[in-house]
Amino acid sequence: MLRIIVGIFCSLMVAQVASAQPISWKLHSQVKVLNHSVDEPVNGYILALDKYRKVANRWLPAEFKSLNGQLTHYTLELPRHYTSEQVFAFYRNQLPTSANELFACQQRQCAESNNWANDHFNVKQLYGQNASQYYGVFEMTRPAGVSYITIYSIRRGNRRLYVQLEELQVSPGELQ
Repeated sequence: MLRIIVGIFCSLMVAQVASAQPISWKLHSQVKVLNHSVDEPVNGYILALDKYRKVANRWLPAEFKSLNGQLTHYTLELPRHYTSEQVFAFYRNQLPTSANELFACQQRQCAESNNWANDHFNVKQLYGQNASQYYGVFEMTRPAGVSYITIYSIRRGNRRLYVQLEELQVSPGELQ
C-alpha cells in the first residue's frame, strides 16, 4: 500500500514539474540564436496588451499588466527570404489551441517599432520597418499557474529578419 501511495505521489510531482516547464519551441531549421535565457526571475515584467503611446512624457503601452514570474526568452535571426508574417505564423502555430489571444497587432497598427525594440524588449536588433512588424500576446492556463507568451517579428531596413519569443510563467500566488 505504501508503494502505491509513494508511486502516486511521485507521479503527481513529475506532472507538476513537467507542467511548469516553458514551451519547448521548435526553432526554425535555419535560425541563428542571438540570445536565449531560461527561467530568469523577473519583477515588474510589462505585458503589453496594446501598442505604445506617450503618457506623461514616457512611452508605455496603452494597456498592460505588470507581473512577476520566471521569464524564458529567445532573440532569433532568420533567413532573409522569409517574411516577418511567415515567421510570426510559424511560431504562433506552435502554441496549443487552448492558448487565448489577449492582444495582437500587425504592421503600422503596432505603432513604432522603436518602442518595441528599445522600450519594451530592450533588443536593438528589433528596430525595423513599422510596416513589417507582427506582435501577439497569448495566455495559457496550466496547473502550476499561468503562462504569458509573446511573439514579435520584424524586418529591419537592411532586410534582416528577427523574432522575439518570450514566456513568462506566473504562479497562482503572483496573479492579482
